[in-house]
Amino acid sequence: MQKTSLYLSAIVIIFLSACGGDNSKSVELDKREAALLEREKQIDSITKDYQVLVRMRDSLSQINTVQLDTIIMNAAWTDSLIGEWESRLVCISTTCRGYVIGDQRTEHWSFLSDSTGLYLEVAGKAKSPKTYLATASANRNELTLKEQDRESASPASLLSFSEISSRQLRGQKRNTGADNCKLVFSVLLTPRSK
Repeated sequence: MQKTSLYLSAIVIIFLSACGGDNSKSVELDKREAALLEREKQIDSITKDYQVLVRMRDSLSQINTVQLDTIIMNAAWTDSLIGEWESRLVCISTTCRGYVIGDQRTEHWSFLSDSTGLYLEVAGKAKSPKTYLATASANRNELTLKEQDRESASPASLLSFSEISSRQLRGQKRNTGADNCKLVFSVLLTPRSK
């Protein structure tokens, strides 16, 4: 009887240890499953980030194409504008303080271009030169001038030509001044003697 109870005790101990081993295997299997689910979440996140980056790359390549087209369209001045000019500006309309109709200015203008765009450099007698980024209209008779050294909030000037020839350029320059006042100058450009 003692042998039987000893055998039964041994069998019970073996079964209990076997069940305990299965429990640790079950816990280990649950841990692996949880790690696998976490890895799948990470892969989904990486895949979503990749798709966002691909869409961003595609949109940027479209923007670069538009910018390249604009630069190519505006990459050079027409032959009649290239070079250095003496300008005579006469105020013909104003709502700005400090200006009166008939005010005159004489400046030196240079029409420049490089791979980044079109520029107009303006040098007055008493002032340091200003550089304007120029955007030409399709027919090149109108230029929008944006002062390069100022913040983007500064208003642009509009320069329109009514007469373009190798001997002279005539037109108007429209500025918006402080407090949204308006200035209109008649413009006469003649080639600068070298």
